[in-house]
Parts: sequence; C-alpha cells; structure tokens
Amino acid sequence: MQILFQTLETRRPLFSKPWKKSPRPFPSLGNFRWHGSRRVGDPAYTTRTIPGAPLVGRVSDSASAVCSVILLLIAVVMLCGCHTAKRKPAGPAPVTPPAAKLPPPLVRPAAFWPLAPGTSWTYAGTLVDVTNSVAVTNAIKLICTVQESQVQRGYQVVRLSNFPPALSPWHAESQKPYVLLRTPAGEWHAIEADRARHVLARLADAKDPLDDLLTFETQVLAEPLKDGLRWGDPAGMQRLDGFYCWVTGAARTETRADIAGVSKAWELDVFPIVFQCVPDRLDVQFAPTIGFLATDYIRHGTPGEVHLRLVELQQPTEK
Repeated sequence: MQILFQTLETRRPLFSKPWKKSPRPFPSLGNFRWHGSRRVGDPAYTTRTIPGAPLVGRVSDSASAVCSVILLLIAVVMLCGCHTAKRKPAGPAPVTPPAAKLPPPLVRPAAFWPLAPGTSWTYAGTLVDVTNSVAVTNAIKLICTVQESQVQRGYQVVRLSNFPPALSPWHAESQKPYVLLRTPAGEWHAIEADRARHVLARLADAKDPLDDLLTFETQVLAEPLKDGLRWGDPAGMQRLDGFYCWVTGAARTETRADIAGVSKAWELDVFPIVFQCVPDRLDVQFAPTIGFLATDYIRHGTPGEVHLRLVELQQPTEK
C-alpha cells in the first residue's frame, strides 16, 4: 500500500487536504481517512465510490485496479496457505498383517479302525440308573485314548484307557483300561487289562502254540463287516431270532458334520451292530475308518441305561 501511495503522490496530488487521523478505523486503509475532491476539468481523474465504504473519499480507477490486484494476490496466498496447512504429512507405509495360520487339513484314516498311539475318541451322553423305581439321569463324558499299539506274533495288541461299549450304568466311575487284540483272521477281542495279562504272557512266549488263546465271549468285532455277518456263541448264531450273538445290519452312507475332527465331506459307511439277549440289549454304530460312533445299552433285569455319542475324534499329529 505504501508503494501505491508513493506512486500516486509522485504523479499528482490526489487530495486537496492533508491526511488526518480518523477517530474511527476505515475498513480498507487502517486508521486514516481522507477528504477532498477531484480536480475539476482534469480528465485523468475519474472517481468511483468504493462499495460498502463511507462516502468520505474518492479513489481513482487506476488506484482501485491496483488495490483489486493486491487483494486478489492476498486471497491467492491465503488460499494456498490454507491448502498447505490442511495437507497431512505422509505417514509410514501401511504394514500388511501376516496371513492367519490355518489349521492342518483333516486327513481321513485309511486303516480299518485307526488305532495309532495318541488317537482319542471323546464321547458325551447320559447314564440312567433306576433304583427303587426312581430313574436318575446323569450326564457323562468319556475319553478313550490309544496308549500303545504293537504287533506280536501276528496279533495286533492295543492298549486303551477304556472301552465305551463296556461302560456300565452302575459303575461309570470305574472306567477300566482294556486291551484290544486282533487275530490274524480279523477277529477283534476286548479284554480288561487285568485279565489280559495271561493272554499277553502267552504271546510273549515264543514256544506257546497259542491254541485256544481267546474265546468267543470276548469277541466284539469282525472284519470285513457286511450285512448279516454274525459272531459270538456258536449256538446263538444258529438261532432265527438273532439272540445271544452279534448281528451286523446293512451299512448306511452318512456324513457327520456334528463330530469335531471329522470332515463333513467324508462319506462314512456306518454299520449297525446289535447284541441282544433276554436281560439286556446293546446297539452300536461302527464306521470302519473312524470307530464306534454311538453305543446304547439297555438293561431290563436291573433297570439301567447308557447312551453315548461320539463328539470328537483326535488323530496324532505327525512330527
């Protein structure tokens, strides 16, 4: 502004009266205002009223143009400054989080009744104990684990922490360890660990011919399973009603997404197997590549029931 006034003064006096301080600030020129009028008859001076300003002074068109340019430059500088102030400094490059570690894929067992050490089956169900005509139902959880598996003289010997089909409704708290033995002919026998010591001692004796090593009372399974297959008491196997022996029904193809550790894409052949006599009945569901899926035991003589369902299968991880 000072350069503007010096230029105007060197050209020609603009005002007829000297500057004097105004008691009120002028909107455009600070604390000063001027009085005067243009010189009559001088065409170099054309006056125009500043919009919104008091009519106390006149400014030439050239001065107004210079002021407009200066105000425009100030506005541009202010806009550039605001734009620069709003610009955020560039931060560090975004860090990509590591990919989540997926669980290993489920591997379908290929063997009949997978019994590798570390394999476990978790069952959940109920026990019904009827005492003095009063039925008491209790929830139960049973975990059956393979503790050891080896082959001796053609017999597969498997040690289990317990055996679900043998669970008693009256002695559920005493879950006894069992020994499974598979004969070279494909017969499976389940024996309580204490009673199996004699059998294991005979297997360890290389001179024992192993005649009558096992009896039909301990046989719980036979392979390969098929519809109508029976085993157990030879006399019971001749009965038309199917009592006093194990009887295999026709297999059903199922997918079991309700069992943890079993893929819903696996198609399982599930065989219903029944052992029935006058005082009691045992129904099991067996899938050759998984094991026992369910057991239902009902005792009629002294009323009692056991109902178990497989809820999780865990296979040993490869090291």
